[in-house]
Amino acid sequence: MLKRVTKKPQIKLTNYVMDAMIGIYDFEREAAQRIRVNIKLDLCQADRNTNTQTLRDIVHNVVFSGHTNLVETLAEDIANQCLDNANSDTVRVRVEKLDIIKDAASVGIEIERCAHLKNHPVNIRSLDTPSLKH
Repeated sequence: MLKRVTKKPQIKLTNYVMDAMIGIYDFEREAAQRIRVNIKLDLCQADRNTNTQTLRDIVHNVVFSGHTNLVETLAEDIANQCLDNANSDTVRVRVEKLDIIKDAASVGIEIERCAHLKNHPVNIRSLDTPSLKH
């Protein structure tokens, strides 16, 4: 007899590409760069008020709040806003810079955060590499 697995409802925002002011180098402060954001939000329960538009609005608001130095900071800010504004206990955020490294599709970071451990890493996987295109 097979056991039935109960899985929490999830909402995903996948491959959301936009321009962002991000980076620590002078050339990165002069012009926006393309980034890609992916979010997977585990809901505590089915919630009609949290949807993909909610996730898109969170990303938009965080990105356009001003220049961000690091993709790590941007991912943390997005994760914190998701946990603060959605009926969620876990969020996974991946932020990638798309045009910064020659011969690489992207560089970035992927993090996972839990509401009960807010601001404490559960899992961090850096996707950065050292050589820049510029």
